[in-house]
Amino acid sequence: MQDAIRAIINSDVILLPCTSNKTLMIKEEATQSKIKKLFISGVPENAVAFTLDHKTRRNSRCFEQLSCYFNKNTELINKGCDLVLIAPQTDNNWKILIFDLKSDRPKVKDTNAQLLNSELFVRYLLLILKEHYKIEINNPEFKKAVGTTKERYTDKSTSYRPNSNKKESMMNTPPQFKPVYIRLTNGDEGYVHLNELLE
Repeated sequence: MQDAIRAIINSDVILLPCTSNKTLMIKEEATQSKIKKLFISGVPENAVAFTLDHKTRRNSRCFEQLSCYFNKNTELINKGCDLVLIAPQTDNNWKILIFDLKSDRPKVKDTNAQLLNSELFVRYLLLILKEHYKIEINNPEFKKAVGTTKERYTDKSTSYRPNSNKKESMMNTPPQFKPVYIRLTNGDEGYVHLNELLE
C-alpha cells in the first residue's frame, strides 16, 4: 500500500518521519500562523503521510490547486489540508487523519469545507488504489482534527445568542472536526502525540 501511494502521489508532498522515534514535522508558511512547526510523535512505521497544502517556489503553479482540471479561482474546491496520514491499525481497521493547523479560532464553516474537500480527494485516491492496484481499504475511519493555540476552543458562529432569530441559529454550523490544543514551546513550535489527533 505504501509503495502504491508513493507511486501515485507527487514525491514533493510526501512527508517522512524526521527523527528515529517516528516523529513527523509539519511546517506552516503563513505569516499569521502562531505555529510554524508542529512535531507529531507516535507515527507508526507503516503510515503514509502527505500534505495537500504544499508551498514551493519551484514549479509553484503546479500546487496552486488540487487538480489542474479545476478552475483555480473556485476557492472551495481547491482548499487542501496540511496533513493526510493513512495509518493501518490492522488488516481490517484503517484510520485516515485529515488535519490542519489553525492558530486561535478557525472559522467553522470554512474549516469544515476545507477538511471535507481533503477527505473527498483522499477517497478518490482510495478508488485509484482499488481499481488500478487492486488494493482495497474496507471501511476506512476518517478522523478530522484541527490544531489550535486556543486552549478552550469556541467559535462565535456556534455559540448561544439569545437575541438571534431562529433562521440565523439554523444557519450555524457545528464543527465536524476535533479541535486539539497545541501548547507552544520555543516560541512557535508545538508538540502533539498522534493518539490525541486520532481519538
